[in-house]
Amino acid sequence: MNSRILVTGASGMTGRRVASRLTEAGRSVRTATRSGGGGDDHVRFDWDDPATHGAALEGTGALYLVCPPTAVDPAPAVLPFLDLAREHGVSRAVMLSAQGITDSNEGMGAVQVRVREVFPEWAVLQPAWFMQNFTEGVFAPGIRASGQVLAPTGTGRVGFIDAEDIAACAVRALVDERAPQRTLELSGPESLSFGDVAELLSKATGTAVRHTDPEPALVKEHLVGQGIPADYADVLLFLYSGIAQGWDDVLHGTVEEVLGRPPASFSDFLERDGALLDAGSGSA
Repeated sequence: MNSRILVTGASGMTGRRVASRLTEAGRSVRTATRSGGGGDDHVRFDWDDPATHGAALEGTGALYLVCPPTAVDPAPAVLPFLDLAREHGVSRAVMLSAQGITDSNEGMGAVQVRVREVFPEWAVLQPAWFMQNFTEGVFAPGIRASGQVLAPTGTGRVGFIDAEDIAACAVRALVDERAPQRTLELSGPESLSFGDVAELLSKATGTAVRHTDPEPALVKEHLVGQGIPADYADVLLFLYSGIAQGWDDVLHGTVEEVLGRPPASFSDFLERDGALLDAGSGSA
C-alpha cells in the first residue's frame, strides 16, 4: 500500500496543521492547493479543474479531505474525486465535515455518505466552530477594524474547538493502525456565547472587544466585503441563526477519547495565538 498521504486544503486552518504534524512525525506528505507553490511534494489542485486531480492522487494511499471552503454544495466537485481517489489506490480517507451535518443526497451530507461507501478505512470529523475564526477567520476582520464580533447569534452558545485539536485527531485517524470507522464529533471543553468570547478576547488583547448583534443584511454586507460569495454568506447567516436557536450548545468528549488529554480551552488558545489579532490591524 502507498504510504504517502494527500492533504487537500493544505493552506486552510486544519489542512496546514495536519500537513505540519504529519511531516513532523516523519510521514510522507503531499500537499495540494490551488496555487501549487510550496514544499518538496506540493501540487496544484483546483476543485474546479478535474485535470489537476489525478496527478495529486498519483502514488498516495491516504487522504485528508477538505471540501471547497465556500461551496454551497460541494458534492458535484467532490464525489467524482472520491471515486477517482479509490481508483488510484487510496484506501483510507479522513474527511473534515462540520457539526450537525446529517446524511443526505446533496451537500456535505452526500460527501460524508460517499466517504463511508468508497473507502475501506475512513473517519468523518464533525467539529464545532473553530476558535481560529476569531484570529484568522471570518470574525477577525471586524475585531481588528472596530473591536466588534459581528455575528447575529444572540446569547447562543458554542463548544468552540481549537483547530490544533482537530488536526491532532485527524492525524491519529490517518496514521493509527486501525481507522476509526466512525464519525468523530469534536468540541472544546466549554460552551461559550459570543459575548463570553468577546470578554476573553478583551482580556487577552488588552483592547475592548464587544459582541454586536446587527441585522443580518448588515452582516451579509460585511461578509461580502471580505470577499465571501453572496450565496455562501447566506449559508453563514443560516448557521448564525442556528447558534442563536441553541443548535450548537453541545459538548463532546471525543477529543480526550482520541488524544488522551482534554481539548484546549478558549483561554489556552488565546494564550498561544491571541497575538495574531495584532497582526494586520485594521485589515482583513
